[in-house]
Amino acid sequence: MADLPDFQQVIVLFNPASTRAKLSRQRIKELKRLYPHKVEVVETSADGREANLELIRKLGHRLKPHSLLCVAAGDGTVSLAVEALAATGKQALPRAGRQAVLFPMWGGNANDLAHMLNGLVLRRRMATFVAKATVVPIHPLVCTIKDIEGKTTTRIAACYITFGFSASMARHLNDADYRKKASHRSLANKLLHELSHLFKAIKQAERFSYSENHQTHRAYELIFANGSRIAKVDRLPISLSEKYFYKNNLEYKRFGAIVNKLIAVISDKQPGHKLNRQVHLNIHDPVWAQVDGEPLAVEAGSRVTISVNSRPFFALASSLRQPSDKSS
Repeated sequence: MADLPDFQQVIVLFNPASTRAKLSRQRIKELKRLYPHKVEVVETSADGREANLELIRKLGHRLKPHSLLCVAAGDGTVSLAVEALAATGKQALPRAGRQAVLFPMWGGNANDLAHMLNGLVLRRRMATFVAKATVVPIHPLVCTIKDIEGKTTTRIAACYITFGFSASMARHLNDADYRKKASHRSLANKLLHELSHLFKAIKQAERFSYSENHQTHRAYELIFANGSRIAKVDRLPISLSEKYFYKNNLEYKRFGAIVNKLIAVISDKQPGHKLNRQVHLNIHDPVWAQVDGEPLAVEAGSRVTISVNSRPFFALASSLRQPSDKSS
């Protein structure tokens, strides 16, 4: 096995109430064996998003230049870590290997970023991931929402931002009762259960309208993907380390149209419109959005801006697809 990276400091942000808390505890024990006397475990707060954002910001100021920040929680907590690192400037330190490095540890429900960076966890040992991994830059998506009263909300997404039926599904998946039940399910059982709720959400979905570049559109689902929405199955033909993203609009709810769209995405035939510019939307109907699995209500009349953050954060990756030579 290759030598392990010599991190000065290893901090684990652990959510004891997450879907995969039991697995996370096992991974933390492995890390402590790999890095004796260097691992510090910090538990997330039960007081909500702002409390955890403040916790992670304080943590970010303590990070040394060559630190490993592990997130044993879901994609929402990973996004908070990215947002906090952006605020402290740790992600902008020069030269790979000399900055704080993020390592998502499959601790939540979907674990999209963890799957894209390091594949399925299954029975693989933590030493295998860390020894094989390299440090890669990732440019997250930035979503800014300005409501009709002028209040601005900004969210950072490592993986995706969506508007429509999948955000409604995310509300269900984030329900405390569901998360408690999901923690006792096998991976296959959990995936089948999520698919059943996905098709239920599709069946109940209604189209919402939005305008872009003075043209009005209607959609059941609007997707901005920095990486694959279905990383457990396959990856989109895009690397997270590239400074562009895909936009896709699902206009029709017919089962055949949805299946064809999914096949096109997976087979690399029609992943969506490849963009490296800001996208400006005017939302005409109230709709639910989700940012890396965290649901967010968007009021009618809101103005939304989606863009790629110009400065990256850095992550530990053993199976991330590298940028292609194709022009955008």
